[in-house]
Amino acid sequence: MSGAIEFEDYAEYRGGPSWQARWVARAMRWTARPGLDIVASIARPWNIGLPSVLDYLAAVIPVPRGTRRNIVRLDGHRAEWVSAATAPLPAAGGKAILYFHGGGFLAGGYRSHRRLVAQISAAAKVPVFNVAYRQLPRHTVGDSIADAIDAYQYLLEHGFDPAGIVVAGDSAGGLLAFSVAPMARRRGLPLPAGTVGLSPLLNLDYTALLGHANDRTDSLLSAHSVRTIIEVGMARLGPIDPSWSPVNGELTGLPPALIQVSSTEVLRANAVLMAERLIGAGVPVRLQIWPGQVHVFQAGADILPEGRAAIAGIADFVRGLIDRDSAATEKVS
Repeated sequence: MSGAIEFEDYAEYRGGPSWQARWVARAMRWTARPGLDIVASIARPWNIGLPSVLDYLAAVIPVPRGTRRNIVRLDGHRAEWVSAATAPLPAAGGKAILYFHGGGFLAGGYRSHRRLVAQISAAAKVPVFNVAYRQLPRHTVGDSIADAIDAYQYLLEHGFDPAGIVVAGDSAGGLLAFSVAPMARRRGLPLPAGTVGLSPLLNLDYTALLGHANDRTDSLLSAHSVRTIIEVGMARLGPIDPSWSPVNGELTGLPPALIQVSSTEVLRANAVLMAERLIGAGVPVRLQIWPGQVHVFQAGADILPEGRAAIAGIADFVRGLIDRDSAATEKVS
C-alpha cells in the first residue's frame, strides 16, 4: 500500500446545491456568462479598461447596519478598513483580515466588495483591510502583487501582529492573497497566520482550462474569458512572469490555507492544482468543494444558504488561526 495522498483525503465536499443556488446558476448561465463571452470577444487593448468604472457604480450597494468604514491612502492606491458591528475597530496589536477583491485585474475595488467583506468581518468578528490595488490595463499583475505585499507591510508597520493577520481574496484577488506570504518571506518579513482563497485564480497559464470539463458547466466564467484577460489585458504589457502564478512558487513553510471553490466552475482546476502542490510542500490545506455554485458564490450570501455557510467556514478558519496564538500566550502566563 502506497503512502500517496489521495484527492478524497484532503477535498471536503460541502452541502448543496440549494434551490436558490440552482436558480442563480441557471440565471447566470443564460445572462451573465453569454454577456462576459461577448465582452471577451470584442475586447481590444483600447477598450479592455472600461470595466473599471463598475467599482464606482457599486458604491450604491448597502452594507450591513452598524458597519464602520475608514479610507486609507497607500502608495499609489487606496484601501478601506471595514469593521462590522460585531467586530472591533482596527488597532495596533489587534487582529485583521487583509482582503483583495476579484474582477480579473480589470474591475472591482473596495466599493464592489464592501458588502462581502463586511459580512466576513461580522462572521469572524475581525476588521477587514479591503485593498483597491492597481490594475490593468495601465498596470501589470506584478504591480498588483507589489501593492498586495505593500498593504501587508503597512499592517505590520502599524503594529499588527502577523500571527493575528489572515490574508484572503476572491478570484484574481486570490492570486494576490496567495502571493503575500512568499513575497513576505523574500523581503525578510514575518509570515501571516494563514491564507484564504475564494474561487481563486492561481495559475496564469490558462491552457489547462481549455477543454476542461468545467468549461461547459461554469455558470459565469469561460476559459475564453480567462484567456482574453491574460492575452489582451496582461500580455500586451510584456511577458507574463511565471512567478506571478502562486502554483509555481516555493511553497514549503507557508502558513495554512483554506480554498473554497465550486464543483462546476472552470477555476476548480486552479484550486485542485494549488491544493496538490501545497500538500506536496507539507503545507496544511483545506480544499472545500461546493456543488453547483456560481463563481465566488460567497458574494451572494444574502440569498444563498451555501454562501452564508461558506462565510461561516471562513470565519471558523480565521478564528482558529488567530486565536491559537492568544491561547498559547494565556497558557504560558
